[in-house]
Amino acid sequence: METDFRKNATGQSKGCVEGIRLAAERITDKPVLAGMIGPYSLAGRLMDVTEIMYLCYDEPETVHKVLSKATAYLIEYAKAFKAAGASGIMMAEPLVGIMSPTMADEIFSQGRCSISLRQCS
Repeated sequence: METDFRKNATGQSKGCVEGIRLAAERITDKPVLAGMIGPYSLAGRLMDVTEIMYLCYDEPETVHKVLSKATAYLIEYAKAFKAAGASGIMMAEPLVGIMSPTMADEIFSQGRCSISLRQCS
């Protein structure tokens, strides 16, 4: 899913990247951090939280496909923040808090939706 995120982004995502660019230009004595939600929380917003919770049990392969796409998108988003001048990125994954530990282990096992610093370089 390698794309020029800054060129293709629209709406709020584009505005956030632009905001980081402007902040990085103006704030030179402190780090500028970008923020974003994690892959599971993004998938929950796209699919509906209740729906994705049911699908974790009923159709886990569907959830894995959506998580893979959400992860690829967020990697490109992180790269755009870095290119815009962000010193770092804070990622929140609030939707995981409503999962059982067993379900979280299943969904997040095997690196299905991991994002590493190396991928965002």
